[in-house]
Amino acid sequence: MKNQTSDMIFNSRISWLIFFFVVKAINLDAQNLTPKIIQSDNFVKRVANTNPRNLIDVGQQIPVMPQAPGAKINEVYLDEAWKLSSIKIYDSENILEGYKVRYDLRSNVIEFNLKDQTKILDARKVKTLIWLDSLSNISHYFVNGKDFTFNDVPLTSLIELISEGQVSLYKEYSFWVKKADYMAALDVGSHDEKLYKRNKLYYGVGTTLKEVPKKKKEFIKIFGEKESMIDTFMKTNGLSVSKEMEVIQVFDYYNSLK
Repeated sequence: MKNQTSDMIFNSRISWLIFFFVVKAINLDAQNLTPKIIQSDNFVKRVANTNPRNLIDVGQQIPVMPQAPGAKINEVYLDEAWKLSSIKIYDSENILEGYKVRYDLRSNVIEFNLKDQTKILDARKVKTLIWLDSLSNISHYFVNGKDFTFNDVPLTSLIELISEGQVSLYKEYSFWVKKADYMAALDVGSHDEKLYKRNKLYYGVGTTLKEVPKKKKEFIKIFGEKESMIDTFMKTNGLSVSKEMEVIQVFDYYNSLK
């Protein structure tokens, strides 16, 4: 009888310990859920469970304009594929969801793929944009660069929020133009200008951004009192500042720390 009582007490303690650690794990997961993650996950779930919207009324819901004839020259799309999207406009509580869009970096406009035409929305009117990559089923979360400053100057395009937390990581997409360089006398070079895309990573607390350093010694200083912990994490996992995906991994790790 005494042994049975001891076993019951022991099992009871084990059960409470299991319960404690399960609850603790759930709470830790909840603490790591940032607004970006919550909004993106909810969007993906809604898209998976609903049919695409009838897009005829898009012009009545948002300040879009028809694309000008002949304007489809030398666009620089962030991605040429159309993406299912969720868009929040400044000064509006409505969320526009289910429209297929793509982002033209050169004109800084969002293109809407409607049934019989393409319409455009000035990206400066967009507060947030979430779009879903149909191939990877990964969502991407963008905010408006005009709400952030770099060297005391507001950015002018949408920027992607890559890692959100104590020190957030952002990516700015831009392009540069190589002018026509044809030389008739030598019959060499190109008659046309060429457009090339490029990316830049920023980090920031609040709305002030700084460019992510290219050297590890300067990079780990971003993380303040956790500098040595980040240094150890990078060495243990063989991570480099020169590789974007590994920089993202470092920020995700840091932002998961408490």
